Amino acid sequence: MKLFFASIFAVAVFSGCATGSHVLTGTAHPAISPASVKVYSVAPMNSEAIAILNATANNLKINSCVEKLKKEAASIGANGIVITASEAHYFQGARVSGTAF
Repeated sequence: MKLFFASIFAVAVFSGCATGSHVLTGTAHPAISPASVKVYSVAPMNSEAIAILNATANNLKINSCVEKLKKEAASIGANGIVITASEAHYFQGARVSGTAF
């Protein structure tokens, strides 16, 4: 029985599942492909903020969080994101926040 629970725990920890969420701050647009969403260091001129994005992962992979942010942004029609915060902790996993426009 201990082996069963240890196996489930290992799968949950090492699977790298990323979850994401968004809070609309502007007007959403028709959804686009996540591949079309670009990551910027600074928002382009005349861009309009659409949402605040958050993503977490069970592992230390920041990239999986960024990919989740791109999917969240694409679902509300944003074509770009700016990463505003990122962190990775051994026991807490990775977290990334950003703004979609």
